[in-house]
Amino acid sequence: MGPWMTMLAMAWAEPGTLTAPDAVPAEEGGAAEGVGVTEQAADDAEAPAGPVLAVPVGHEEDASTIDDVLPVPRRSLAVPGGRKVTAEQAQALRRYRREHLSVRGYQETYVGTTTVGSGWGWGPWGGWGYGGGMAWSSPYVMRVDGWAVFQGDQRLSVPASLERMGMAGQKVELERRIRRRRTAGTVLYALGGTGLAAAVVGLVGADQARTYDEARTWSRVATISMFSGAGCFVAGSFPLGKARRLEADPVYTLSRSEAEALADDANERLRNKLGLSPAAALQLEQDQR
Repeated sequence: MGPWMTMLAMAWAEPGTLTAPDAVPAEEGGAAEGVGVTEQAADDAEAPAGPVLAVPVGHEEDASTIDDVLPVPRRSLAVPGGRKVTAEQAQALRRYRREHLSVRGYQETYVGTTTVGSGWGWGPWGGWGYGGGMAWSSPYVMRVDGWAVFQGDQRLSVPASLERMGMAGQKVELERRIRRRRTAGTVLYALGGTGLAAAVVGLVGADQARTYDEARTWSRVATISMFSGAGCFVAGSFPLGKARRLEADPVYTLSRSEAEALADDANERLRNKLGLSPAAALQLEQDQR
């Protein structure tokens, strides 16, 4: 082909068909690839190392590195006011919370039933003999308000309260009074049981009597024994009830102001024994209420 034909073909060809594609210089391509590698290395460097899940056998001496990888957060104990305390001081705080005394009011609700009767009627033999009547149960609700001495969250009996307050002599005297009343009530209850047993014997004797005089005698024995036994039960309930009140209700032993003063003195002795500050002890008492 001559030069004129070559020039003609180049004139009629579409623009850009005979041009070579743009090539990326080697140094530019290398620079672009280097940027990608650098970013990937930066991402790998920023990624946090995973925690050590196990220590291989035979490398237990390297287990100390686990603390560097997984630091265990430690909370420091503190008392009111932000002061850090030692383990011994924390134990003293817990003991004071458990053993300090407080005088609080309480309310108790009792729900039960009582028996209501319509009266009694008596049989023959001159007003002495068998009787009968009607009775039915009626529910009741009773609320009792009072105050007592508490050690922590536990309500104390009166003898235990006196012992915690440092009144050992008064405690011994109170326990003696409680025992005397319990003994008297127990004896009267035993007499009441004997009277009821005698009443049953009298009823059986009246039922087996062969003559009118014999039946009347046994009937009188049963009636007198029954009333005597019931009277002993009623009389025995008073000392037993008094013993329960002396043991559970401090009102019969000391006033509330006296109990509060004695509790404060006992708490002060406990605070000094444990080496606590007045502010810490007062904060614990307020949190307990």
